[in-house]
Amino acid sequence: MNWPLTIIIATCVQSVLVIQLFIEETARRFSLDEDWLGLLASAETGMAAFVSLIVFLKPSFIGRGLLLLSGGMLFAGNTACALVQTPEHLLIARAVMGGSAGLICSWAYREVLSCNDSARAQGIALMVQSFCLVVSFAVVPHLAERIESALYWVNGGWFLLMLLALFRVHMSALQPVSSTTSRTPCSSLPALLFFIGVVAMYASHGAFDTFIAELGSQSGVALTDIGYAMMAACAVGIPAGAMASAIGVKLGVLRPILVAVISMLAAMVVLALADMQVAIFWIVAVAYNFGWVLALPFIVLAAEALNDGGRMASGLLMMQALGMATGAIISGDLAADVGINVALFGIVPVALLLSVGAFTLLNRKVAVRVEIYLDR
Repeated sequence: MNWPLTIIIATCVQSVLVIQLFIEETARRFSLDEDWLGLLASAETGMAAFVSLIVFLKPSFIGRGLLLLSGGMLFAGNTACALVQTPEHLLIARAVMGGSAGLICSWAYREVLSCNDSARAQGIALMVQSFCLVVSFAVVPHLAERIESALYWVNGGWFLLMLLALFRVHMSALQPVSSTTSRTPCSSLPALLFFIGVVAMYASHGAFDTFIAELGSQSGVALTDIGYAMMAACAVGIPAGAMASAIGVKLGVLRPILVAVISMLAAMVVLALADMQVAIFWIVAVAYNFGWVLALPFIVLAAEALNDGGRMASGLLMMQALGMATGAIISGDLAADVGINVALFGIVPVALLLSVGAFTLLNRKVAVRVEIYLDR
């Protein structure tokens, strides 16, 4: 196991993600309404998508120096978020963070394919990421009562850990990944289906992550209860990552993704049918996050099965960021007109069903079998 790479994936992704999960703190700090919250989220993820597009087009240009520079910019952008006094300056700082994270994660997603079992390796990385999220949710709500922008100061510690891992990553990990998966070269249709499946999946995340805490707050759930529920949702990522790691390539791509989508759709059904209370908020947050964590290792496995030398894997964050930016900004505009409830119910289930449909078609075009790993 390449532990520096695992730490880079875990700390970089979770530290950017936790900003979205604490969106309520940002809303209070700058007195922002829903459309501004959606704009902030889409600026960060949109910049990540743009930089990831560059990596996707020319993945070979990334070297150790550029990775270290991006890590430093990510740390600096996070610090700037803690110090700025206007939402416009926060928008710029979040965009810097998004671009830096986009480059680092695009490289890391490609490199994880060099592991013997990419689904298992990604599952372990998600377990570490979930642990980091739990720590953040345990610490930030208490510090926020005493320190303004406590979220970003806690994040700074994770980014320092990421920088240390970047210094310690071996040069051999920076070499291009050779294709050792499917025997059939990737064609345009499987690549398109993969793109649709990932973007749609993460459009649901963009909508859900941006507004679930706000919805709980509007329904009378206390901020501390929201924080504890989010901490539990992050903690469930540890068993979900462990499950993904245990499954590995045994079940292929589609069946684990179906289980993940069913869990997320079940969360939306509960949200639609039950009155929002603390217990309901916990159930929704935990069920949705379980599905989200479980799905990612098998999305990485699907990228590997495309057999394009890691090209689609290097563009994976671009697709994730594009989906989250799209989901955040559409749900933000819709929520401003018809309310958060309607926005979530109108976007999340449709996006998830579109995603699972695309992965179903992809599964018919590209088979992921245990046998493809026997020659490693």
